[in-house]
Amino acid sequence: MGQPITLSPGMSLTLPIIFRPAEKREYEDSICFKKAEGEFSVTLRATLPGPFLSFPAAVQLPICAVYNVTETTFPMRNDGDLVTVFAWETSSPFDMIPDCGMLNPGAECMVKVVFQPKEALVYDVAATCWFGGEEKQKRTIRLKALSKYPYLRVSVTAEEYEGVHPGKFQDVLCFGSVPVGTTMEKCVEIFNMSVVDAPCRIERAKDPLLRDPVFSCDVSHTVVPANGKLVLHIRFQPQTVGEHSTDYFTITCAGCLLQTVLKVVGLCKGPLVSLHQYSMDFNWINLGESLMQTLKISNISDVPAYYQFDIDGRGSVFSLDHPCGVLEGTTTLALKVTFRPTQPISYHRRVVCLVHHQEPMYVDFFGTCHSDTAKPAILQARHLSCYRTNMVRGLTFYPPDILNVMLKDGKLQKDEKGALMLPPEISQDQPPKEYCEADSMTEYFYDGVSSDLALFPPHVSVSPLEYDFGCCVPLHKVEPLPLCVTNHTKGKITVAWTPSHGSAFQVSPEICDIPPLKSSAFCVLFQPTQLNCLYAAELEGFAFYKVLRHYSNIEEDATICPSWCLTVRLRAHTYEAEREHFIPQYILDVPKIHQSDSKILSVSPTAGILQPYEAMAQAWTFTPDKETKYLLRAMVFVRRKSPDPKSPESARYVLQIIGEGALGTIRAQKEHLDLGNVLVGDLQSCSIVLLNDGICSLKYILSVEQLITGPCDPEEVCSDPLALELEHSRGTIAARSKVFVRVTVRPARRLHYTWAIKYAICTPTATDLASTKEEQQPLCCIVATGVYPTFCITDACSAGSASGISRLHLWRLFSLDTLNEYLEQDPVPSELTYRVPTRHSTCLIPPVYTPFLLDFNFGAAPIGSEPTLVMLLLVNKGVVPVEWAFLFPFDQKMDMEHWAEDAEFIPHELHQMRIQDNQLFSVSPKSGKLLPGQEESVQLSHRHDFIGTDHLPVLLKVSYGHEILLNFSGVTVEQDQRYIHFASTKHVFTPIAIGTSQPPTQIYELYNGGSMPVMFEVQMDNTVRTQENFQHPVFTCLTPRGEIPPGTTGHIEWIFSPLEAKTYFVDVLIHILGGESALITFQGEGYDPNAIEETDTPSEILFPSVFPGSTRLTVPGQVLQIAPESGVLQPGESIPCFITLRPSGSASFYNIDLVCEIYIQESLVQYKRDLQEWEREKEQQAVEFTITEKDLRTKKKPKSPAGTLPPIKNRPMPNQLAGHFERRLLLDKEASLVWVKPEPPKPILLHLGVTARSYSIEDFFSNFTLESPKYFLSRPFSDQPLENKLVDGSRDRMDMDPKWLSLAAASKQEWEIVTDILTGVIRGLLENTQFHDILKRSLDEPIPYFSQFRCEESAELQDRRQCCTVPSSASQDLYPEKDGEMKEMRQEMCPSNDLLECWERMSEILHHKQLKEQKEMMSRQPAFGTLVEQVLENTLRNILIEASRGEVVLTARPRVIALPSSPSRSIAITKSLAIVPKQVKCNSLQEPKGSLEQHRVTAETCMTSEAMDTLGQYKITVWEEESFQGKRCEFLMECPSIMERGFRKIRSIKVESGPWVGFEYPEYQGQQFILEKGDYPRWEAWSGNSGYRTEHLLSFRPVKCADPGMLFGLKI
Repeated sequence: MGQPITLSPGMSLTLPIIFRPAEKREYEDSICFKKAEGEFSVTLRATLPGPFLSFPAAVQLPICAVYNVTETTFPMRNDGDLVTVFAWETSSPFDMIPDCGMLNPGAECMVKVVFQPKEALVYDVAATCWFGGEEKQKRTIRLKALSKYPYLRVSVTAEEYEGVHPGKFQDVLCFGSVPVGTTMEKCVEIFNMSVVDAPCRIERAKDPLLRDPVFSCDVSHTVVPANGKLVLHIRFQPQTVGEHSTDYFTITCAGCLLQTVLKVVGLCKGPLVSLHQYSMDFNWINLGESLMQTLKISNISDVPAYYQFDIDGRGSVFSLDHPCGVLEGTTTLALKVTFRPTQPISYHRRVVCLVHHQEPMYVDFFGTCHSDTAKPAILQARHLSCYRTNMVRGLTFYPPDILNVMLKDGKLQKDEKGALMLPPEISQDQPPKEYCEADSMTEYFYDGVSSDLALFPPHVSVSPLEYDFGCCVPLHKVEPLPLCVTNHTKGKITVAWTPSHGSAFQVSPEICDIPPLKSSAFCVLFQPTQLNCLYAAELEGFAFYKVLRHYSNIEEDATICPSWCLTVRLRAHTYEAEREHFIPQYILDVPKIHQSDSKILSVSPTAGILQPYEAMAQAWTFTPDKETKYLLRAMVFVRRKSPDPKSPESARYVLQIIGEGALGTIRAQKEHLDLGNVLVGDLQSCSIVLLNDGICSLKYILSVEQLITGPCDPEEVCSDPLALELEHSRGTIAARSKVFVRVTVRPARRLHYTWAIKYAICTPTATDLASTKEEQQPLCCIVATGVYPTFCITDACSAGSASGISRLHLWRLFSLDTLNEYLEQDPVPSELTYRVPTRHSTCLIPPVYTPFLLDFNFGAAPIGSEPTLVMLLLVNKGVVPVEWAFLFPFDQKMDMEHWAEDAEFIPHELHQMRIQDNQLFSVSPKSGKLLPGQEESVQLSHRHDFIGTDHLPVLLKVSYGHEILLNFSGVTVEQDQRYIHFASTKHVFTPIAIGTSQPPTQIYELYNGGSMPVMFEVQMDNTVRTQENFQHPVFTCLTPRGEIPPGTTGHIEWIFSPLEAKTYFVDVLIHILGGESALITFQGEGYDPNAIEETDTPSEILFPSVFPGSTRLTVPGQVLQIAPESGVLQPGESIPCFITLRPSGSASFYNIDLVCEIYIQESLVQYKRDLQEWEREKEQQAVEFTITEKDLRTKKKPKSPAGTLPPIKNRPMPNQLAGHFERRLLLDKEASLVWVKPEPPKPILLHLGVTARSYSIEDFFSNFTLESPKYFLSRPFSDQPLENKLVDGSRDRMDMDPKWLSLAAASKQEWEIVTDILTGVIRGLLENTQFHDILKRSLDEPIPYFSQFRCEESAELQDRRQCCTVPSSASQDLYPEKDGEMKEMRQEMCPSNDLLECWERMSEILHHKQLKEQKEMMSRQPAFGTLVEQVLENTLRNILIEASRGEVVLTARPRVIALPSSPSRSIAITKSLAIVPKQVKCNSLQEPKGSLEQHRVTAETCMTSEAMDTLGQYKITVWEEESFQGKRCEFLMECPSIMERGFRKIRSIKVESGPWVGFEYPEYQGQQFILEKGDYPRWEAWSGNSGYRTEHLLSFRPVKCADPGMLFGLKI
């Protein structure tokens, strides 16, 4: 709405404008003014405040090297009205600093651009800056840069070398020869050929041997300017003379784009010092005189040499004026050597000259001293040469007088050099040894003093060689030092000590004689004269053969022996308490460490006194508290110690300590170390490698934790000492290095050991194992298994006189079962008294350390018979080698002098001596070693040379294992003596289950060890007393009497029939006619089969052995047959042999020994050839005779041809033992003409043991129910009555009184239940038409499964059928009595000549007739009736069980559930309501396979022959998880509970054959599902859409039916 405004001329008017915005946005409006001349408008605008940043549009960065960094800055200003937040977006290789931030209005900041290129390129990149509030704005800036590759070159231009010209670039820096211990520095120039700065690093090549570097460079990182150069200073400080050193320095540019390798080489040179002469001969001088000679020493190198002669000239007869000093380069020094003897003897001393950085040199000083009374032989250089040669040949240990005698007697000779040697006949044509000068380093270190090794054994030794008396205050109370000098030679020696006048050390006595191989004591007296002094001296003595004191005692120069020098170094001091050794002294004050650094840095000792030229070591402890670098300062004050009370002047030193704190860890190179099997009590060592990958040294402490597992008592083994020992339990590992720790294990038990090794880092606060226990870290684990070497005996056989002993009887005679059981146990500590076989006894009967004794009974044999041989097969079934030995008493006795032995022997010792002297017992081999898995046979023999019983204790020793005392015993009887060898007085029968209808026959063996047949009789009086429960015989002897041929084993058959689960005993007297009777205790044990599994009871009994030549053995009820019986084996060929055992008759155990004879085919061929020649010769001798001239003269009647021919022997004379029996000599002259009949070759015997057990039909079905479908139902047939086959007290089921099988004994309630059930069953069968069809079809079936119930009539029919298919000639042979009848039949049936058609028609007629007769006979057999009865019984039992569990309602109305008949289906079920379980739901018959709910089959069906053939062909695989995942298992039979097999549930199933029924709960309870052939990956596959969800099954069993297409049902 307008308002008028009047403006006078020259006036103005201000109009107020009010702006009230309604929302946040920009507004624009106008005000219109109208006047008479016209109108005009004024525009009004309202804008919002906004951000605005200003910065350059582009930035140029300086040129940069690849992988280097350049930077520049530019300003950025906020020209807006608001506080602005910004953020930069850049791309590599540019970075903005800061990359984000905030600017106030009008503010400005500098932005740094960082350029770090990785490629040589021209960069032009846009960087974006985002700024503003809710609405972001952006501005860009152009970043321009250029990057180039650097190029470095190395130049060595300081000197000119071979092949390199000055000014040229090269990469080899040669230092030339540098004196050892000095440092040479040379320069290397690095040129940057590029236009960019080049950063680089200089690194020395890593040395894999971790040697100390001799080349060094002070620069590690630097930058070479563009187009500039860098000078590197490289130093060479060699340490080893003669070593050519080579190293490499790598100059690497940033980014490792270019590497330049600089090779540095240098040679270390040292002094070259030599002596002008290496021996000084002073000839001879008189006592009291001295002689001086000059020894020149030269250094031909320009390197100064430091030398020292190792001799104390103050106390020696030889002295040098300058024993030590410095020999400048290329100089020669003349040393004066003085010889001052103190005794009239010959002197010789070999002195070493030590030169720094050079091998030592040796010089020989020798001379002779004469007196008025003593003039020893003058020692010369040739004497030393001969002595050294004699020493190599071992002749210097004999004195010269003895050598002279040996030389005269010809026992020694001289060689061409004058040295002694053995005659060629004694040295066995070996050349005599010659002396070779040893290397000086070897001679210096192998001196027998600083090392235990010496080049030659010492002739004279002194002990101790060095001694420190220590502090000897007060002076008059110094204890003397005893010295022991030992003479190792075969002659008397004299020791003369060199007196040192003015010395505080004196030896008493100065001269002493020492007999051969004896020692003598000397006394060293220390007599100090001043306090606070240090004393040191070297005692010198000379030992020589006493015979050398005068030259007249020496006849040959070759026997002269120089003296041996003895030295003893002594030290002592007399400093009083709190008095230092030297003055002036300096006091070191405690370093002043800043208070804030005192927890990090400490020093020890904090104060001390420094003597002149003394160095003191201080231990500085740096304890960082964090991982960083430290720079610390400390002050050290030093002042001079003075008695002046005024404060002395002190000096102050500032120490700068640089350190770095780092985290350190130790690891093992192998965290798990398995030492395998270790012998108990033995040692096994290994090394563990500890690695320190850090940058600092670590002090560590190792600890071990032991864990013992295995069959042991945990409380017992927890107290065992540690079986692992560490060589070093603590130590220090340098940075980036490794150390080896030796570990030794010694297991004490046959168990599994696990040692966990832990470590802890030592700190100043934790220095022991207890304080570091909480900080221990695992390092590695070591495992080992303690084992004992052991073996077992797996087989035994006998030969010789014991060939008639069965293997089982032999096993009992030698107690091999007990021996094997003991060998498996751990040895007791007493057995390990001697770990290996050794002679430790001083008497004839050695002591026994083993608690285990065994009898090795060799049985009995007549005198003069062949030895009893027993072969044992030893097998090492362990994991370590086994060393074993049979030790006779003589093998354990130490060899002693005759005077030390006792001349009186007790009878027991005489008995053992007679056995061992005559070798009645022998073992071959007596010792051996078995590797793991290896086997070896040992032969034990007993010779029957003396009548009586032989006993010998033999120790079986296993090294590091068992020690068993074996009592070898054997009996030798007279030729005409009747003797039965009883193994023991007790026999244990195999345990028998109570209630067994037909107990098996068991055998007790008797061995006839004599040469006469033996009659035995068993007294049955005591067995009658054991009859219980109406005279039931518990022990029954089937063979109470019999005869045993000599050398064979007789058998007494017993039947043990227990009535209770207990142990029975009976004492039976076995009477031997003409021999000694024995009372044997028979023991038998009855057990409850329901409480004890049959596998827990032993089942073995022995039957007669099969000897060579018999391949078929028939024993009561068993027939054993071997095929093939014989054959020929080619080299490398193998042939299988089949053993068939056909048990019949009564049940029994058996263990049969089979022996196979192996012959070499060539020996058999040779035997047959020799036998043919012998037979031809025998025939020839029968018709030949000889007429002599004597016979012609006497005109006697000619003798018969048989009388004149030499006899032919059928067998050779037996070998008799000399000294025991009279030899049979052939005294006749005709004996030489006897042609002995050849003997067949001896075979190699192979033994095989066959064990088995047969059961009666009832016991087999009760014990092996699941195995019964695999076998035929057998029924024994015989012409004998059944009563003769049964053992007394046992009865067959079919022979029982019929009233016990009837229902007459049942109660009224039982009678009503059976009547009701049978009524319903029979009614349902009569109403079921399908059952009627099955019965009709069964009449037309082929011969069913039950054809195995054969009888005599059926067998005859079978034979008739077979004879009908053979030719007529065979038929006539089989049935001769029916031959005429058959001819009439053939004529009647075959009027034509077509014989083939006639035979086919007749066979068909006979076949149908035979089938009909077999069916009729089978239906009348009791076995068929028994089977029907069992089917009915099982049916009723299933029905009653289901009814008792509530699964079946017997009173319900019947209802039929049937499946469609389809060829693809496996089962169709018709079921009555009487067996329908609870919650039964019938589904549609059109449901797919696997979804139809089926029900449990409870009736045993009547099966056809085809169905019976498929019995047992069921297979199902189950999984614990769905989709066939998780644990799996296969089943061929029913499973009442899957949880008993380790499963929680079944969630997927695969049926491979046969229908099965699955149950929801164990014991076949709950919902039921029929499972046909197929896969069931989930629960829906078997549940379907039945509405009942069952996700798992817990029990199942197969459905057995007669026809795969149908199964009849039962109705009640």
